Amino acid sequence: MNDELDRLRNLIESYLNEALPGEGDPESRTLFEAIRYTIEAPGKRVRPVLLLLACMAVNGDEKEALPYACAIELIHNYSLIHDDLPSGQ
Repeated sequence: MNDELDRLRNLIESYLNEALPGEGDPESRTLFEAIRYTIEAPGKRVRPVLLLLACMAVNGDEKEALPYACAIELIHNYSLIHDDLPSGQ
């Protein structure tokens, strides 16, 4: 089972790496660096792995589910950052 989890994590990491923006233009570079810094932090990728395992459990196509699994990971990371921002009050 660990081999399967590692395979799914690698699949997710690869997809995220390709899907995230590169450096972009100089005006956007800081934003893109911040996005990559947050997403590339070490993690277990539990949420997207669970989605892919659920997909496989019902004989779904993991390649079709991969964008949704990664979207869940991006939303999770966003929520972690958003919680740390000052409230502005």
